[in-house]
Amino acid sequence: MLGLYKMALCDNLFAPEEMAMLYKVAKEYGMSDEEVDKVVMDDNFTMYLPETLEGKVKLLYRFTEMAWADGVIVDEERELLKQTAVRYGFLRENAEAIVDLLLEKVKNNIPVEKVIEEITK
Repeated sequence: MLGLYKMALCDNLFAPEEMAMLYKVAKEYGMSDEEVDKVVMDDNFTMYLPETLEGKVKLLYRFTEMAWADGVIVDEERELLKQTAVRYGFLRENAEAIVDLLLEKVKNNIPVEKVIEEITK
């Protein structure tokens, strides 16, 4: 969740849409609002690294939703998305294409389940 929070802060604006997305995604991962508040305030929180391809794609998709929540993608958001993809084990040379694909899917409101299905075929 800290990664989502950092994504929201990349453009130096924390839009209400980004805050709503942060809490929505946290709920999907079983976190309470109080736990999210704690993560946001804790500089020592460790980033969650999914183990499965499906888990990696789902969380990258959620990061992409967070970046797009205000309708603008700034360079810092794009770079953080690429860095996250690499941290999740995707090849550096594929990171930009992965980010582009996920941005396209998020902008077109394609459900994450369909994206996962498409990628894992």
